[in-house]
Amino acid sequence: MALKSNAGNSGNYMPGVFVNKRVITDVSNATGETTFPSDVAIKLFFEKVVSKKTNEPFEPAITIYGDFQKGPDKKALLDASGAPQGWGSAFKIDRLINQVGGWNGELVSTTIPDEALLPLVGKTIYTLSYASRDKDGNKQMKDYQIVAREKEYAKGAEIDGGVWLLENFRNQVTQQRIKNYHSELNGSGPATMRKEDPTF
Repeated sequence: MALKSNAGNSGNYMPGVFVNKRVITDVSNATGETTFPSDVAIKLFFEKVVSKKTNEPFEPAITIYGDFQKGPDKKALLDASGAPQGWGSAFKIDRLINQVGGWNGELVSTTIPDEALLPLVGKTIYTLSYASRDKDGNKQMKDYQIVAREKEYAKGAEIDGGVWLLENFRNQVTQQRIKNYHSELNGSGPATMRKEDPTF
């Protein structure tokens, strides 16, 4: 049995948080290329910008990854045909290919098919990066794994995707699901929405 999508189609900014509006120019299957092993990963590439550090053109990219629902053996739970039985933490990819790309097909294996990825090219999305620390305590910017469409919906009303994404991130921090956000690394005042990531 194939795995169906669960995604459907249905302010004040935080210090050290940057929301960027971007156009997807390319997408690739990045499974096996992430720092931390994951069942599935896709990489999104965006329109080039000029680096503030080198003054050279730079192609921003973000890798979104996750694991399918696990079985007792801690491996992806598959049915007899080899299809995943649940999205697990890969719900972020489900949401991306369904709500942004418009794909409503079914996975018949653990590989995201090209027909689910290619419709993402040319789409405009919001991404979010936030101040964090690496394992040595040095400042770094981390990419939030959830992205937003240009327009999202909350409480039955259409709202700006950037606002929705910021509030989604804020809720994750408040609920302590994200513990590596360090607002003190970017001062104490409110940050505003930016078109360019400060790390470029």
